[in-house]
Amino acid sequence: MKIDGKRAYALARAGEEVVLNARSVVIHRLELESYDAAARQATFEVECGKGTYVRSLARDLARKCNAHGHVSMLQRTRVGAFSLEGAISLGFLEKMVHKADSSSVMNAWEDVLMHVSAGLDDIPAFQVDTLQAHKVRHGQTFVTVIAPPDAELVQLLCGDDLVAVATIEPLGDGRWQVKSKRVFN
Repeated sequence: MKIDGKRAYALARAGEEVVLNARSVVIHRLELESYDAAARQATFEVECGKGTYVRSLARDLARKCNAHGHVSMLQRTRVGAFSLEGAISLGFLEKMVHKADSSSVMNAWEDVLMHVSAGLDDIPAFQVDTLQAHKVRHGQTFVTVIAPPDAELVQLLCGDDLVAVATIEPLGDGRWQVKSKRVFN
């Protein structure tokens, strides 16, 4: 979380008073995994919506129990389509970089790399034609009469090809202007 463009934890560590405004978050699941009474230590697993500050969740849980608490270890196990099960290690990456045989390197990369669209699975898709895709790839906007999904951002797809992530703004006359934010060539 940032305050005036600076990370809240950095301000707190620098001795500045940090006041975070309360906000609603979504907690899908919160489970007590283990508890060590002697060490006064608990391990939880939480599945939450984006924007949840887990350290604040731990603090709030402790307060509800009339206790003090802090996070001593935090491990993110999944973000959207990405999970630890699908992760590759830094050691594997180092081996890949230092391999001499380029054909075996390419085959290995194909086995582990995900398509860029995997990171966009929470952004709705909007189909564009070849001419519109060409415009977007050349930094141009275009106008459409096809109603877009109700979302701040959309993936622009030309067939199965990811063209861009874009915003679509209503012009007020049954038309929408499409502006790219990030283009993929």
